[in-house]
Amino acid sequence: TPWIIQNSIVQEGLKALSNFNPSGESIITKNTGTALSDGRQSFYIRPENRLNWSSYHIPNFQLGMFQGSWDGPSRITVGFGIDGQVSYINASTDTRVNFGAYNDNAWNLLDIEWRSSDKTARYKLNNGLWTDWIPFTGGAAFTGFDTVGLDGANLGTGGVYFDNLH
Repeated sequence: TPWIIQNSIVQEGLKALSNFNPSGESIITKNTGTALSDGRQSFYIRPENRLNWSSYHIPNFQLGMFQGSWDGPSRITVGFGIDGQVSYINASTDTRVNFGAYNDNAWNLLDIEWRSSDKTARYKLNNGLWTDWIPFTGGAAFTGFDTVGLDGANLGTGGVYFDNLH
């Protein structure tokens, strides 16, 4: 079910506005109810007024799939920065890798696909090309993702709308 974040309260709904703690960090997660060892998750994201975000914390917000919780043993996160870049973390090198640019004040479609056979994930933005399969964080402990979430920091007077699709 799509969900809304507004003023630190999670509510069911068609869209979400994340502008809940503009100077600090906030994490909102929702358990999907089913652990998936192989799967795909899509998110619609509409960053709002990114030039009003702080450049202190990049990426300014992250979306992802998690095992148990945001701090669970396995996770995939995709970050969106004030610079317009979208990135994932390559667990083999522990580095953030840019793979696309998003549109500010417009809906963007992020697709994440993962598989348990080799503990890798791949990413696609706005129906572009898929990235290569890249190892995700905590692959050795991975049994299945069951939580989706958003982590936002230093969004200033901007914000983020998002909707997770099943």
